[in-house]
This record gives sequence, structure tokens and C-alpha cells, in this order.
Amino acid sequence: MSEFVSLEHLLCCERRDDAGQVLSEGKILNWAQWRRRVGQWRATLDAQPAGTWALYHPSAFEFSAILFALWASGKVACIPGSNQPLIVEQLRSRVQGFIGDFEAPATTPLAAPSAQAPALESAVELDRQQAAVEIFTSGSSGHPQAIEKKLYQLAEEVATLENLWGGLAADAAVVGTVSHHHIYGLLFRVLWPLAGARCFAAEMTDYLESLNKPPAILGKFLLISSPSHLSRIPERTDWDGFRQHCAAIFSSGAPLPREASVNARKLLGSAPIEVLGSSETGGIAWRQQAADRDVAWQAIDGIAVDRDKHSGCLKIRSPYLPNTQDWYLTSDRVELLGAGTFSLHGRADRIAKVEGKRVSLSEMEQRLLAHPWVKLARVLVLEGKRTEMAAVVVLEEEGLAHLANEGRRRVNAQLQSHLLRQFERPVLPRRWRYPSELPVDNQGKVTQHDLAALFADSKQGRPLFPEVLSTARDDNVLRLLLRIPADLFYFQGHFPVAPILPGVVQIRWAEYFGRELLGLEGDFSHMEAVKFQHVIKPQQEVELKLEYRSDNAGGKLAFRYKSATGQHASGRIIYIATEDTRTKDSRTKHTRTTASKSTG
Repeated sequence: MSEFVSLEHLLCCERRDDAGQVLSEGKILNWAQWRRRVGQWRATLDAQPAGTWALYHPSAFEFSAILFALWASGKVACIPGSNQPLIVEQLRSRVQGFIGDFEAPATTPLAAPSAQAPALESAVELDRQQAAVEIFTSGSSGHPQAIEKKLYQLAEEVATLENLWGGLAADAAVVGTVSHHHIYGLLFRVLWPLAGARCFAAEMTDYLESLNKPPAILGKFLLISSPSHLSRIPERTDWDGFRQHCAAIFSSGAPLPREASVNARKLLGSAPIEVLGSSETGGIAWRQQAADRDVAWQAIDGIAVDRDKHSGCLKIRSPYLPNTQDWYLTSDRVELLGAGTFSLHGRADRIAKVEGKRVSLSEMEQRLLAHPWVKLARVLVLEGKRTEMAAVVVLEEEGLAHLANEGRRRVNAQLQSHLLRQFERPVLPRRWRYPSELPVDNQGKVTQHDLAALFADSKQGRPLFPEVLSTARDDNVLRLLLRIPADLFYFQGHFPVAPILPGVVQIRWAEYFGRELLGLEGDFSHMEAVKFQHVIKPQQEVELKLEYRSDNAGGKLAFRYKSATGQHASGRIIYIATEDTRTKDSRTKHTRTTASKSTG
């Protein structure tokens, strides 16, 4: 059994220097190496101004070392969900500086200490009451909001995880498909294994299939995952290797549909342990679903639960909240079942004002769900030249048949007529989307941003881009799992009886995602080795692999579309560097070389 140490004592506890701590790029970095890296970062940070520092780093090893160094230096870590330029701009006015994977010229991050830099070796006892992190909500109901957590709040949560599941975890290593830049991944993937002296993987796991043959040095593992991954387990894969090595599966971000839980048990050998909570509240309750019956949510030890008589929503008292004795009202409707257990019944009403009229988005969603064609529904308000209601609807088989046979307008009209029985015409959705699944982020949440993105690129009300089911990036290589919408604009006339995706569109998508997600720059020159082997059809899932290489002369973007049926297309797009591109490329390479040397 692993020896558990509370977070505030980690930098002054005694552990064997050779104890396995982090699996990074196939190698074990031990406890002594982790402590040394913390010390090197602390020596650097002690010379910097006090306050809050933005922290983002893809390696959980380097991230955790910087995090504890910030705390040892009496500073606060602001942990954004991404390092995109817009996020950097939003953070600039609230932080002292940036640390980690932030690219110039958007900002210049603090230079990392070299691997040979001397470390401060003195033991440090952290203050449980110190401000530790600023984290951000998922933005599921609007713009993300910053939430401050003190060290004791994080320490209490980690101690509870050990009390609940430390025996189950034993000496298993921890791997995850979720980011450590969100509260769930931070607690489960980084802080819990650090406190419990368990090995954890520095890199995120992009595909569950990779865990079928885990590295021998990994041994048994805990999987920290989300509904977005556990709802899409490939059924044709042989999961024997996974079942032999997996000690337990955790899921959070949103309730896991029962069919997904049952399927995970069948394929992966274990029903996921689901954890209910939020950035604001921390963990609230957990459950492990059964195939033959509903399973109630059980409040986590130390959490008091009740139902607010006015709103019907769950309220809690929790040691993870700033005011531990006050009741905190959530937006989850519940029915209490006794002994700290309850069932969930959706989110509380969200009220919007459209055409001068107040409308409940939740009531409209419930009304849509009452229609036999509708499987899932989300309603949102789009702000542009005018305020418009919009609906994102996943159709049942009957609804899909009507969409294929009668078209979008007839389905729109049918659902609008259904809504008119309860709502006035001015507040009805004017814009509709019919994806095969609701878009979710890597925490398994349906966010306002992702819903709105479905309406961002369209022509004649039809989408111009595929649904992005998942993304995985390793330096200059990007993999996207795409689903091709049945009502894609480019299927019109290509061909009426059996539509297929035009090759020119495949090339356009490759370049678009390369520029948006890989930082591709320069002027188009020509294409090389472009081949189209198999057609891509509506509703098909394909993987788009992009690899971008650049130098002072320009760049080369290699693309490949592949699915279970084989390779569909491949080729290379060649670009000529402009003067601005050459300058930026030179600066970026210098920054990356410096960072590489410093983390050695």
C-alpha cells in the first residue's frame, strides 16, 4: 500500500529517492528527480514578484514541479484550460507573468531553469491556508469564471479520494484521457498520485486502445477519463490487455449514460466510478451504475446534502467550500432518497430574454425531448447582428428518417409546431443543427462555446465543416477524429443519389485545421503526392492526421484521411515563407530550443 502524505507536507516528507513517481516518454522519473525539479523552479521563482502566475504545461511532471514551486515561493497558480492566444490576452491583466508552454510573440514566458541548475534543498512546510490556485469553470452556461482555491481545499479533497478509493488504487499507476488543467484532472491525475506516492503518467492518453498494451513499467493502472471517451469505446477492439491491467476507471464532467456504463463494463471489465461535482464545489457524490437497475448518487464522505424547497435543487455543505458551514445551492434538480443518496433530474431553468420576452431554455429543451423524433436537445441564444434562439438536436431513428426523406425544413417546421403548443412564435428557435451527438469538451461537458461553434460556419443553413469528436496533439502532429454531417453543404449536387465528399473539400479542411491548430503560416506554393483512394460518405467517422514541418524557406503540411475501411486520401501542401513568417519562425525555434535545453 502506498504511503499517503497530505499536500502541505509533501516537500518536507521522507521518501526513498528512487521511488517511482512519474512515467514520462517511456522513462520513470523518480521522487528525487521530481523534488530536484521543484527546487530548481523555486530558486527561479523566489527572484520573481509575488502574486499570481499563469501556468500551463502539457507535461504533468513539469506542471506539478512548477505548481509546488509556486506554492513554496508563496505564489498563486492561475491555471487556464488552454494556452490559446485569446486566453493569454484575457489573463494578461490579472497575472504577474506566464510560466510554461506559452508561445512568443503572444507572450514571453518565464525562462525555465536548466536541468543542471542548482536546487534549493531545504524542506518546506506549506501553509494550508494559503491561496493555491485559480481555476476556471467549463463555461457550460456562458464565459468561464475564475475560482480561487486554498491549499486546504485541495488537500481535503485529495485526502477524501484516498479514504474512499486508496485501497482500490493500491500501488496502481495513474493514467488519464483528461487534462490536468481542469480541477478533475488536477486532483485525480496529479495531486492524488503525488500524495499517495503512486506513479502517474506525464502525458495524456489520447486513445484507450493504447492501454491494451501498456508499458511493462506501468503495471496496473487507474484510468481517469470522461463521458466523451467512455461513450465512444470501439467495440471491434480486443480489450483483453486492458482488462488485465486496469484496476479501476473513473469518470467525471457529466453523468455517464447508462448504456455507456454498461458497455464499458462489458468491454473494459469494470463499470466506471462516476464522480459528480464542479469547479466551484469540488466533489459532491459518486456512483457506479448497474446494468439492471438505477443506482442513486451517494454523497461523498463529509458532504451534507439537502433539497432546496423553493427551487427543487441540490444544496450542499462541504469542507471543500470557502464557507464550510453555509449551504451552497447548486443548479441540479434532485430527488432525495435518504441516507445521503439522491437522483438527478436535470439542470435548473436558464432564463433568456428574446424579442423582449423571457423564456426558459430548460423548459424548451424538455418540450423538445417530449417529441418522439428527439433523443437529445440543447437550446441556446446566439448574439450577433440580432439575438436569435438556436437549437441543437440529436434525432432518434425516426427523426433521422424524416430528415433524410423530407429535408431539414420539414423537420424544423415539425419541431417548431411542437414547441408552439407551449411557447410564443417570437421566441422559437430560428436556427437548427442536427449532429449525430452533442459536442463535448475533454471533460465530457456540453459547453456554450462548442454549441455556438456549430452555427459559426454554415451556408444556406448547412454546415461547411465536420464535427470534431476528439483531438490529440504531439508537438507538430495533430490527429482529429471527424464525423461527416449528413447535411453538409458540399454534398449538394455531389452526387444526388449517393453523395460523397469532394476531394477539394478534404484539402481545404486539412489546410484550415493546420492553420487554426498547428500554427501553419506562409503562402501556398503547390501540392505533392495527392492521392484519393476511397470515397468519404455522409455520417462516416474518419481520422485526419496532420503533420507540419517548417523552416526559413517555408513549410510542408502532410495530411492523411483514414478510417476503419482504410485510407481515403493523403498528400502534402507546400508553403513559401513570407518575411514575417521567417522572423516568427526563427523566434519560435529559439524559444523552443531554450525550453528543451532547460527541461532536459
